[in-house]
Amino acid sequence: MSLLGEFALLAVVVAVAGAFLATSADAIADVTRLGRLLVGSLLLAAATSWPIFWVRPGFSWAER
Repeated sequence: MSLLGEFALLAVVVAVAGAFLATSADAIADVTRLGRLLVGSLLLAAATSWPIFWVRPGFSWAER
């Protein structure tokens, strides 16, 4: 697979995951009666911060 093809495939994966995250945040906000902004912000923060625990070995909880 070419580099451009791989980039396009991963761009689609990210777009689908983002749409799923937004839909999930709306559902959680409706059930918990918390604001959509609050739930969305928390999920976005968690989704963007989670990979750092696996990428940086010195900072990972998995090694403790």
